[in-house]
Amino acid sequence: MKNNIIKAVIGLLIYGLTWYIMPYILPENFVDTHEFILGIGLNAAYLVLFAWLFKDDLKKAWNSIDSWKDFWNKDIGYGGMFVGLIFAGAMFLTQILSDGQRAVNQESVEVIVQSYPFILVLILGGIIVPVVEELVYRLAFRQIIKNDRLFLIISSLLFGLAHVTTGDWLFLFPYSIVGLAFGIVYLKTKNIWSVIGIHMLLNISSLLFSYFF
Repeated sequence: MKNNIIKAVIGLLIYGLTWYIMPYILPENFVDTHEFILGIGLNAAYLVLFAWLFKDDLKKAWNSIDSWKDFWNKDIGYGGMFVGLIFAGAMFLTQILSDGQRAVNQESVEVIVQSYPFILVLILGGIIVPVVEELVYRLAFRQIIKNDRLFLIISSLLFGLAHVTTGDWLFLFPYSIVGLAFGIVYLKTKNIWSVIGIHMLLNISSLLFSYFF
């Protein structure tokens, strides 16, 4: 248990120092021009790092799936509907309160979808990012915070903060709420692969909608 806490702290420190501080260190024009490539590089590095740090936990969670039918129908199916409805409701309410204002995060996603090969966008946003975010905001934080309520509050709030920018604070609500929903599913299923699968489906659906509509 102590080893996992140390691993989580190391992983979170590296993640925080690079993801949140690097944009302020690099020249602004470089970040704007190479944002997508930078995102691929960083998230690929995070994926390798956290998969290595928690390889035993990931393997144990994978092997604990006794019935793939139940996993898909109950964990992914019911859990996915729960997260999707929670997020849709929170986003709808935010749209009303903001008088139709759109989230900067969503606008950035739509620009990326139209500017880069869609298969690369799908791999990054639909596969790599969901895995990384669940390993960071659910698995790693859970190693440190054992109290359920405290874990849900802190992990969901930080997850929400990671998806908003200055002047976009109203959208902290829906993104934190969906982070809360992911956390609830994680605590309920006790399997990180459940929330990874749901997060991937949610992101892939969003990217496909942005691409085709």
